Amino acid sequence: MERINRNRKKTKVMLVFPPFSQPVASKKRCLVPLGIAYIGAHLREKGHEVKLLDCVVEGYHDERVSGNKRTFGLSPLKINREIAEFEPDILGVSCLMTVQEQNALNVLKTAKIHNPHVHTVIGGCHASVFYKRLKKNPLIDTVVVGEGEKAFEEIIDKRRKGVIKRCPMDINKIPPPARDLLPIEKYLEINMPENIFSPNKRVTQMVTSRGCPFHCVFCATTNFHGKWRGTKAEKVIQEAEGLVDNYNIDEINIIDENLVFDKNRTKEIMKGFKKLDIAWSNPGGIWIQGLDNGLLTLMKEAGCYQLTFPVESSNPKILKEVIRKPLDIKVVKPLVKHSHKIGIDIHAFFVCGFPQQSKQDMINDFNYAKEVGFDSASFHIITPLPGSEIYEKYKDKVDLKNIDYTKATLPHPELSPEEIEDLVKEFNIKFNKSYFWRHPMKFMKKYVGTSMKKYSIWDLPKMFERQ
Repeated sequence: MERINRNRKKTKVMLVFPPFSQPVASKKRCLVPLGIAYIGAHLREKGHEVKLLDCVVEGYHDERVSGNKRTFGLSPLKINREIAEFEPDILGVSCLMTVQEQNALNVLKTAKIHNPHVHTVIGGCHASVFYKRLKKNPLIDTVVVGEGEKAFEEIIDKRRKGVIKRCPMDINKIPPPARDLLPIEKYLEINMPENIFSPNKRVTQMVTSRGCPFHCVFCATTNFHGKWRGTKAEKVIQEAEGLVDNYNIDEINIIDENLVFDKNRTKEIMKGFKKLDIAWSNPGGIWIQGLDNGLLTLMKEAGCYQLTFPVESSNPKILKEVIRKPLDIKVVKPLVKHSHKIGIDIHAFFVCGFPQQSKQDMINDFNYAKEVGFDSASFHIITPLPGSEIYEKYKDKVDLKNIDYTKATLPHPELSPEEIEDLVKEFNIKFNKSYFWRHPMKFMKKYVGTSMKKYSIWDLPKMFERQ
């Protein structure tokens, strides 16, 4: 183990997750910012004084609406108060998406106004793509490209400015995220996790691995995290035990990009979860090709009640040549059938609007979803996320400054943007409303129950549009 120099002066590091902006029609969520929590835990272990500030949870009900955009989170005045109270030597802000850039810059501006000498850092997926532009911004001293644990060590030790790119760490050497530096009870009280339809009350998130070995054209994960790396099963189980013991968690949303790439590791994790007697789900999507009936049965025994299958397309040619997703479409239906047999609900993801995808292809996907019998589905419009291959292909052809995930941005040879948007909206409403006729009791529990607990009954029709 690396020896820590206790005589070294502690550096005060403040890590900030900024206010969040999204389309007004999108459902608000409130997730523990695990990125800054991991960095905070690592720096604290190195002997530094760390403060985490999640502007979203602290200002969840503070909303500003401009046009079709809703921003929620702490105001600049309240952020300034937090900075003044801690007086950091270094202030880092997370910027995960392009639409969050202005919110992140506003935090850095507030910090520099309060103390022009504070060393400011920006990181995250967006910063990792646009580092050449961001490094020129006078509000920013350092831009971190990729994962931040090692980079922050160097910033602290050398106050390096400009751009820092560091290879990812061995994640088994990083301590669990510093949840104790965040107001966990506030997240649990708000109860708007990744899976907003969760039937449980004390729900939080976990990451058991980083990266993905595959290269789907719309995903930016590989460029940010690099190759797939899994946390050892015993360490994952210990973290889950801590969530139960310290916070009385009754459900975990596992939000890995690829939970099942190492099947033996996954099995060991499931055996540990089984002893915890806790519910869990995988709302962000699981590698379908990595599943089999035996693993699904073990997952059910370990508390799994819902998985998300990112099918994306029912057309093998689109999967192979356009999306480049490693999926044999023939395995999907039998896996869904077995999941239903043992009591696991299956949500599905489909992506519409690729230029190579005809209108009939999209209609076929909708019909395929009905044929397979997914419990629910999200039909998304393809969005060129910065850092993805499809972004690199189209970044000079479309305006991506104000990305709206509900809008079609890529040129299509057959359909107008409005036609794609209407088609996707129709698919989501029709498919998810049909759950009432297919499984009326489950429908009441999922949609009516969620709308009454978390929204109002008048929001029920909107809940079908986007899952």
